[in-house]
Amino acid sequence: MRELVAANRINPGYALGASVTLNSYRWISHELGFGYQRGSLKLELGGASSVVEQSTGYLTHQFTSNTLFHLRPRESRLRPYFAVGPVLQLVHLTDAPFTKARGLLRYGLTNVGIIRSAYNFGNAPPLQGGGIFQLGLQMGGGIRYRLSEHWIMRADYRDTLTPPPDLLRKSLEPQVLPSHIQRG
Repeated sequence: MRELVAANRINPGYALGASVTLNSYRWISHELGFGYQRGSLKLELGGASSVVEQSTGYLTHQFTSNTLFHLRPRESRLRPYFAVGPVLQLVHLTDAPFTKARGLLRYGLTNVGIIRSAYNFGNAPPLQGGGIFQLGLQMGGGIRYRLSEHWIMRADYRDTLTPPPDLLRKSLEPQVLPSHIQRG
């Protein structure tokens, strides 16, 4: 029996985000954030001659809760900081079909249907319209510059540490023996 090797590549796209900072203490603050990252994924399956390389959209939603440790007090005009905290992210392919609520849930109980569809979204294989939920750790640092009493400009760098999402294993296991799937 032949082995299948997934040689996938993620190509960068763009990222958007928003955050709210709560200045709880003089040297420490908390930040809640949402990030939207879009790119493309090249799917290639080595060992299967009938499968050609394909490209699809790749989308990540991140919900973050970081603690910021400032090196200077709140009253300072220039404040460097370090940030660390947990992240919950959802990774999915944009071209995979999203399964909508069926039966009675699509009529009068649409809110229950939306919740049920979101739950199924995390359980369905990614190539069949599902996604992958991941917990991770976000770390980084930056600098804030106070322009006026109510306006601050900042620049920072954050890195999210999560295991690489395995988009193919959950989709291929029902058709292929798990021992013949190999990460590339």
